[in-house]
Amino acid sequence: MKRPEEMSNGETPDSGATESSKRKQVSQRDFIDSQKNVVDKVEDAAGARYTLKATNAAFDYVYGVDPVADRYFAIFGFHTKIGNVANTVLNDKDSPGDAAAAGDSIQEFLALVADGKWAERAPGGVGAKIDKDALCNAIVTVAQAQGKEVDQAAIRQKLEDEPAFVRTARQVPAIAQEYAKLTGKGNKTLDDLLG
Repeated sequence: MKRPEEMSNGETPDSGATESSKRKQVSQRDFIDSQKNVVDKVEDAAGARYTLKATNAAFDYVYGVDPVADRYFAIFGFHTKIGNVANTVLNDKDSPGDAAAAGDSIQEFLALVADGKWAERAPGGVGAKIDKDALCNAIVTVAQAQGKEVDQAAIRQKLEDEPAFVRTARQVPAIAQEYAKLTGKGNKTLDDLLG
């Protein structure tokens, strides 16, 4: 993933511009802490800085100073990020997903955020990072629990070869639940919800 200062005008950390992009870089984007020092990760940031390179004019925003601005930026940022997550799945050039797959990716992203993690695209990939070994184990466990005979090696290979099979498997509620159990994703209690 590009650091904020490596992004060209109009890019977000998720917009996926490549090294071959021809647009001239007109801005530098940094994460900043509450003292307006540049930090490396969004998890360490209390705000952001946008610098116009031609004039070196910098515009800072620090969360917690103005509740109205916080609300506006949060709402706009939520729409932008969730839209990026969905579009990554829906507009994949090799294997576009459907709305259900996009919804799954959004739910996974929100679960990570609730756990204090900010997930960006995996290098060389799009969408949510899937642990295919865990998904294979979930499929086998569910199938065997229902008395079906399955070839674990064949299922694992199919997960590598067929992105649609991955999406379909994740849409089977019993498999999704077993996968969440195996990976620790999405395992929340009622106390987590209401607490």
